[in-house]
Amino acid sequence: MSIIVNGTNVSLIHVRHDGRSHGINSDDIDVNESATQAELFGAIETHLDLEVGSLSGYELDITAETENAVIRPQAKFGAAEEEK
Repeated sequence: MSIIVNGTNVSLIHVRHDGRSHGINSDDIDVNESATQAELFGAIETHLDLEVGSLSGYELDITAETENAVIRPQAKFGAAEEEK
């Protein structure tokens, strides 16, 4: 079974948090059949016993063809040049 997040079906959620990877079936989290990104993140935080807001600033990437989602820290490309 899958849930709908932002209009796209999601069956499996991969979460990368604090150096650890977690694979979560959508059936294993307590979220409505149709959820927003914020609702999904809240349900994942509860499921993984994380503090509320632990996933703020994280990105959600959903691949519609596989119904897989990835939640990971935002990617940062390049480094700001330090002032001397």
